[in-house]
Amino acid sequence: MQKGNIEKDFSQTLKKLAPLYGCEWIEIPDPIPRNSMIPPALKRPFDGIFSNKHGNICLELKANYSGLKEHQKQYIGRIYSRNGGALVVRCITATKKKHYRVDIIVKKGLKFDKII
Repeated sequence: MQKGNIEKDFSQTLKKLAPLYGCEWIEIPDPIPRNSMIPPALKRPFDGIFSNKHGNICLELKANYSGLKEHQKQYIGRIYSRNGGALVVRCITATKKKHYRVDIIVKKGLKFDKII
């Protein structure tokens, strides 16, 4: 399965499962490119917002071990350092059994936090 398909399936799974736990997955749409380019000011900061009655958390969904783009590191790092409300969630399918991993952004880059 290609990286884009894994991330799309991951997002659809969150959308289906979120209501079962009293939550909502709000996906941020990709901007429409002009002349095959997306201006930096319009780049999507992260994939979506996971929301429940206790608050919101910004999530960037990644397939396997793909890296973050620089603007994603900046947005997610700034939000996490302010209130802990942004994470990178990975769907790892490169092994025999699919699993998920949460990464947090720190000033030195990406730091492994835990497997969920």
